[in-house]
Amino acid sequence: MKSILKEFYKELDRPISQKELNILNKKNFKNLKLSTLETYHTKTKHFYLLKKGGKKEKDALKIHNNSQSYKNIGSCSVSWKLRATPEELRPLAEDIVKEYERVFTGRPLYQEDRYLTHYEVELTRIFYIWLYYEQYDNDLESDNNV
Repeated sequence: MKSILKEFYKELDRPISQKELNILNKKNFKNLKLSTLETYHTKTKHFYLLKKGGKKEKDALKIHNNSQSYKNIGSCSVSWKLRATPEELRPLAEDIVKEYERVFTGRPLYQEDRYLTHYEVELTRIFYIWLYYEQYDNDLESDNNV
């Protein structure tokens, strides 16, 4: 099993329009089942979009403060995932988290038809695949033997 953390960003060799980037971003949101609601954890300082239909999204909707952002919904998924990431991949995971937070600090994580770069779309895709979908087992080390 190859980790998404080992995917390196490859710049496009062609121009890409904002329309195409927004379509790609919407496709990522749909495929990754991301909610438009985000949470921020005051203790860890991590922030991320909630999973659509997940327990945390349901808890946020119960609060219903007409906001897209909710503080301290459940425990911090980023901190949990960092602890669950194998030691050999943890530096890559920490780098992805730092880069995601650097790029998106002070901005809404979801905004319909906003200006995007290809880098932001790909960073978002990699971050959420790692956070919500990448699973680790003992076979991960066998990736080096292939």
